[in-house]
Amino acid sequence: MMHQEQHKQHKTMHSLKSKLVQLNSIINNKNICFLDLPIHHNFGDALIMLGSLDFFKQNDYKIKSYSTYFNWHAQSLTDNDVIVFQGGGNFGDIHKTHQLHREKIIQSYINNKIVILPQTIFFNDRINYKKTCAILKQHPDLHICVRDGKSRELALNMTHHVYLIPDMAHQLYPIECDASETNKKNNSMQIKRQDLESDELDIKLTVDLICDWKTILGMHRYPISLLRQIQKLLNIIYLNSYSANFTTELLIKYSYHVLSVVVKKLNNYETIYSSRLHGFILANLLQKQAFLIDNSYGKNKQYFAAWFR
Repeated sequence: MMHQEQHKQHKTMHSLKSKLVQLNSIINNKNICFLDLPIHHNFGDALIMLGSLDFFKQNDYKIKSYSTYFNWHAQSLTDNDVIVFQGGGNFGDIHKTHQLHREKIIQSYINNKIVILPQTIFFNDRINYKKTCAILKQHPDLHICVRDGKSRELALNMTHHVYLIPDMAHQLYPIECDASETNKKNNSMQIKRQDLESDELDIKLTVDLICDWKTILGMHRYPISLLRQIQKLLNIIYLNSYSANFTTELLIKYSYHVLSVVVKKLNNYETIYSSRLHGFILANLLQKQAFLIDNSYGKNKQYFAAWFR
């Protein structure tokens, strides 16, 4: 990348990271419970989680409990604690299990301040959207952070407390790489999503490698799957209150290891094209030349327009 372009990229990424500081005044409490941590193979969500954890560490938060969407327990929660949900792109009716979990918690803990970290909001069905609005607007102290303008418009019908904030993964900027481990024999790669959000338009690019997170993670997917099954088993036998923090902390430690693996693989390429939003963000965290391709419902385009234009 040319020096002028590198300077512009650094300025943009530093600015986006600095915008996350406003979360301190939104949360306004150092005692939090951190919910909906990812335990699946979408590494983008792990990147969001690690950025969030780094933010909490840098700003001296006390995380009283961790949980994924199916092993939440309220044993350590008091009315003075803030419930904080992981950010991302699962707010809406595409990823229904996460949305139902979020709505159940918001309905159940009316006395607690609840903060949803930066999300993209999307509903296929207007009826589902109206149902969610009806549920969320009942909470008197719900704060929703969004990653783009369209999501902001949707969130304003759910609560008056809405904030436009970049993705939490920007907290990780910059990610430094060990030059001795870099082998840049290849010019470019494409991270092409292959799931519910993949675009029907099949963009043809001439690159050295086309892959998705599944291929990049390789064998490192299996410990995540195993840990997920262990958590589900402990949930079935009602041991969440004893195990949720411990098993989720194992997930966090392993995610840091996986990050080093993913960084090493991406660092072998000079240019990265991605229809995964966090493939694009990670490429920028690594200060590489990065191009973003839209997903099925405009999430990537909206994010780029909000923060990279």
